[in-house]
Amino acid sequence: MLPQWTVKVITEPASEPVTLQQVKDHSRISHSEDDSWLGVAITVARQYVEKTSELSLITQTRRMTFPQFPQNFLTLQNFQPQPLYSYLKLSYGPTVSISEIKYYDQTNSLQTLAEYQATLESNPCMIVPGIGKSWPSTMANRIDAVKVTYVAGYGTASDVPAALRHAILLLVDHWYSNRSDFAMGSPGPIPYGVDSLINLFASGNYR
Repeated sequence: MLPQWTVKVITEPASEPVTLQQVKDHSRISHSEDDSWLGVAITVARQYVEKTSELSLITQTRRMTFPQFPQNFLTLQNFQPQPLYSYLKLSYGPTVSISEIKYYDQTNSLQTLAEYQATLESNPCMIVPGIGKSWPSTMANRIDAVKVTYVAGYGTASDVPAALRHAILLLVDHWYSNRSDFAMGSPGPIPYGVDSLINLFASGNYR
């Protein structure tokens, strides 16, 4: 079965939620011999937190791709079509702004959706058609018919919730103390308490 959506990072965050010095202070590391290793571990820990929570921490640009827009109408038991305010939901928020919404029309030409409404104040962000509008038709059988490019993230490091920054510190400290369990670029066993901190903000509810 094909996925209902895919998401990729277009512009990586310019920094990490925690600094090298914060990690070294947390783990009581006084030398510089492992600075390079710690830098990679910080990035991997941030990626783990983002993937597990479906959140973007530091400001970054993402693109979600859908096979089509939601259906415009819902057929009820009396077979009368009724408007259905179905929506596109943007993962890996909080969403700061929507850069563009592109779609392939029925002639397979790439178009820009100009009129829509977005709930930027909620996380996840929902997108519905503009007032009095409906979703346009898209090219059949394209798995990438709709592309939404958007800016997401809490902002700078100081804007990231303290619980999520602390989860990163715990992860790096655990991997540093158990380096045989950590292959560079892929996380090893997750220490107790990290997922509990992440679950405070995990996707599934408006937050």
